[in-house]
Order: sequence, then structure tokens, then C-alpha cells
Amino acid sequence: MGTVISTPSKPGAPVKCEGLIMQIGNEHTRPDEALRIARQVVKQTLKGKWTVAPMAEGLREFEVGKPAGGKQPSVSAVWDMANRLEGHRDVASAEPALILPGADPMPEQVFPSTQLPPKSFLSAKHKACSSTEEWSLDLTSVKAAWGLKAKKGKKFGSGIVVGHPDTGYTPHPEIWKGGRVLAHRGYDFESGQPDPIDPLTGEFPSHGTGTASVIMSGTGLQVSENFTFVSGTAPKAKLVPYRVSTSVIHLSFKKVSQAIYRAIANKDHIISMSLGGPFGPRYLKRAIQAAIDNGIIVLAAAGNVWPFVVSPAKFDEVIAVAACNCQGKPWSGSARGSAVDVTAPGESVWRAETKDGNKHTTSRSNGTSHAVATTAGICALWLAYHGRSKLINRYGKENLATVFKEVLLNHGVDTPSKWKTNKYGSGIVNASKLLKAQLPKTPAAGGMKVLHSSLVPKAVNQFDEIMHYFPDSDPRHVLTVIGGMLKIKPIELSAALSEFGEELMFHVATNPQLRVEIAAQASKKTPKALSSKNMAADTIFIRNASKRLRGQMKL
Repeated sequence: MGTVISTPSKPGAPVKCEGLIMQIGNEHTRPDEALRIARQVVKQTLKGKWTVAPMAEGLREFEVGKPAGGKQPSVSAVWDMANRLEGHRDVASAEPALILPGADPMPEQVFPSTQLPPKSFLSAKHKACSSTEEWSLDLTSVKAAWGLKAKKGKKFGSGIVVGHPDTGYTPHPEIWKGGRVLAHRGYDFESGQPDPIDPLTGEFPSHGTGTASVIMSGTGLQVSENFTFVSGTAPKAKLVPYRVSTSVIHLSFKKVSQAIYRAIANKDHIISMSLGGPFGPRYLKRAIQAAIDNGIIVLAAAGNVWPFVVSPAKFDEVIAVAACNCQGKPWSGSARGSAVDVTAPGESVWRAETKDGNKHTTSRSNGTSHAVATTAGICALWLAYHGRSKLINRYGKENLATVFKEVLLNHGVDTPSKWKTNKYGSGIVNASKLLKAQLPKTPAAGGMKVLHSSLVPKAVNQFDEIMHYFPDSDPRHVLTVIGGMLKIKPIELSAALSEFGEELMFHVATNPQLRVEIAAQASKKTPKALSSKNMAADTIFIRNASKRLRGQMKL
């Protein structure tokens, strides 16, 4: 395959390499045998010294990286290495492990330098209707759901455990009282320590505490020195914190995947991810599928500022949540697109906050992080209300997420007038409707992949995946532009993308200048290929890219 586009010299979205993730053999390969093969493959294929370690116990997934103190390869080089590894007969999959911009990026990570928004971007004043602490619960009918009699289960999310990959936790009274934060079951994947406490560093300190409070804070006043408070949507659920990031501006999907496997081992019931990145690797999707197969419902934030839905929210297997305000209108900073399943309160939501010196307060905050936390808590209400074990006995644990998603999208929302379902999902989550909705007799035959806001199958080929990054463009024009860039005919593009589409998606996702220029050219009546004259210097294709591609594809 080779590198298609040169790594940006002055990128809008800086990316760092952590090594590679490699899957060995097939489902019949024993983990110990897979480890032996993995070490042998790396020794045969890559130059220099490399470490090989399982992503989690009992897996055929391995981290491949440099020894402590060793220099990781460049982003451009690691794609070539992944291609060489994937060409080995014993390697089922190999891809770069990268640190990417997160779900809450800085504007310069999303917009090209010529289109940076004003400093006032997303800094609008809180609306008056958000002044009461429980407005988000009222908008989503959570308190009405609390009042429903649980004939077969429990109320308030009691007995449900939420796995929570984020920045860790703090002993904030809003989440700490009652012993429902199971810190002893969590892990700090940033420092390699058992206790996932948040050291309050980075751009968004206490982010994990804030999103946890939206999920499971007790009702009413919890902080005696403060007159404001937080009421979580599932005030009796338990939460396991996994520290996977120092800041939601940057993110390692390797650590997120490790947290998912830990959640599976811990037998968590829900995974709520107030995080994401522009490019979702295959190994992350495999981890999420493993969670679903083990009866875990996975939800993720659609993303903030990004012009498209970030991963893992964009995956079919995940409930993707966009954000609205107290007026029931979409939040201006929410990512949007056909990958969104539902919307929930995300603008000016009350949440817990811990500042330096362990000063515990509450305040209002914006982000799809809070929207997915709200929905995850409502998911806990649903599981507790019907009785999770009863649902599993009825549908099978591998179908639990499918059943929840079907009921949520079809019955568990309010759909405002003129609501754009192709941008914000089937509507705004309504907890009361969700709990009262009749359960299906059987799970949907097509599973998660056919359950979407429009209830139609989503794209599966490489070009449709690339079109995810151009939601407002004519696909035919994007075909013309990309095909022209590679000096191949549009009819040949499908075959070309099967060879290098993943790497091209990476560059489109992480390079705002390239993305904007492709979209601009695709918007014209007669689109043309981008050339070195009208492309930014940091996105010019390597001179011999088209020759190499044509040689590999034998076109």
C-alpha cells in the first residue's frame, strides 16, 4: 500500500504514534500460541527491537512498540509497517496505534488556518431555562420515569454498573457518597496504576468526575457548601472509572480499547464514552463488538466542534448521542450527521467539578459528553426497570444492545416539529416513554447494523466510509475529486480504496485543510482534481503515489 499522503508538516490536528496493534491467527488459535507467533512475525518483518504484549489477558490482540526509551516510528512510517505486517500469512489485522485529536478538540485542530472561528466561538451565555439544576431531567422525562412502578425489576438504575472510560474520578460528594463509585475495580491506563484518580491536569481537569455525576449522582443537594447541585439520571447505579486520557483534547484509542476489555472482564453492564476521535481503528471496533457479545450496551458522544460524528460513536454497534439545549433545540457545537442515533441535553448541563486543592463545586457545562452521560444513565434505568437478567434470559446477552437500540429509536424519544433526523437522530431521549414502551418479541434479525435513526442499513464499503467526512457533498463529485487526485478513473476508485482507503480516511479525518479543499472542489458544478497548485503544501501527494498505486493494482 505505502504512504499515500505525506504526513502534515504543520498539521491542524497533530497526531502521534504509539506503535501498532496486531491481531494473530483465528478464533481457534490459543492465546499463548498467538503470542509466540506474534513475536516471531515481528522479528521477521520489522527492523530493530520491538516489544510485543497482549492488549488484555486471553486475547489474540497485541501491542507492538519500542522498548522503554525507544523512539516510536513516524506516523507515515507506521502505515508502511502495518501494511508489511498485514501481508504476513499469520496476521489477521495490523494497523497503527495513534494518539489523535479528541471529541473536544481545539478549533485549530478542526478548522484550516484560513477558516478559524472567532474567539467567541461556543462561548454563548447560558440560557435562562437552564438555571434550574434538574432541567435536563425534566426535558428527558427522567423524573417521570423514576415514578414508574418497576413490576419486574428495580428503580433508579439500582443494580446496574456503568463502565466509564474518561479522565478518572475525584472523591466529589456528588458521586462519592454511598460507595457507588467502584474505584477498586477501575484502572489508570495512563500511568499503569490500579487507582484511576484524576490528577486534575490537562485542558479539562475533572472531566471524568463531571460526566460521572450526570450519570449517577444522587438526587438533590450533595455539596453542603454550595447551593447548586447535580442529580444524575440513574441515582442508584454504580460506576467503574477507567482513566484513559489526561485530556479530552487528545486521545489514545489503544487505552480506550484496553479499558473496554477491562470492562468486559469486570462484567460491567453499560459502557459510556464521553470521548472520541476523528478516525476509528478496526481494533477499537473489535473491542466494542466483544463488549456487545458479552451483554454490554455501548454509548458514545457524537463529538463537539467536529463537522462529522467522531469514532466510536459513528460505529453501527454504538449508540451515538448528539446534544441539545434546554429549549429542545440542537446545540450549536454538537457534531451531527447520519451516524447520530438520538439527541440528549448537552448545552448548559449541571455537573460536578473538582478544582485544584480538591475544591468541590457544581456548574453548567456544554458538550455531547453530557448528552451521552444523560443517555447512559437512562439506559441504566431501562435495564433496572425490566431486570437485566430477565432481558438476557429472553433475548440472549449478545442481543441485549440490539433490543435496547430498537426500543430507544422507535419508542424512547420525542421528535420535535421539523426535526432533522438525518442530522440529530430519531429525536430527543424520553426516559418515561422508553421504560413504558412494549418490548419486542424477538431481537431484530439484522442486529445493530440495521438499527439506525432511519432504520436502514448503513454504509459498509470504503467509499461510503470516506463520505462520512463529507456529509454535505455530492458523492459523485467527491469520487471525481479523489479519483483525479490519484490519477485514476472514478470507476477504478472502489478497487483502489480497498488497497489504501483506510490510510486515506486517516488523512481526510485528521487534516482539516485537505478535507476542506476536497469539499470545496466537490461543491462545484464541474469538479476537478486538486493539484499541487491548489492544495496546501502539507497535503500534497507523494510524487510517485499514482504510479505506485497503479502498479500495485495493475490498472
